[in-house]
Amino acid sequence: DPDRELVLKVARTESAGRRLSLEADVLRALDHRRVVRLIAGPPDVGDRRALLLTDAGKETLATRLSKEGRATVGQLEQYGSQLLE
Repeated sequence: DPDRELVLKVARTESAGRRLSLEADVLRALDHRRVVRLIAGPPDVGDRRALLLTDAGKETLATRLSKEGRATVGQLEQYGSQLLE
């Protein structure tokens, strides 16, 4: 889909680049609707390692928590259930 938004995740350090390589290995093995998909990677962008990923959505968990405050027990149970689906 040419209109699909993608995310370029770029490592800032060599150690972060090594972690991105490991992340790419894990993402290649996963296929789940609640997990981003690896489109390409890990390519190098200049001298930095990167991953090209599908977009996971506009709102992150960190953003939601900063807006709403601490998650309730019910929300935590829901997040856990969604992760395990």
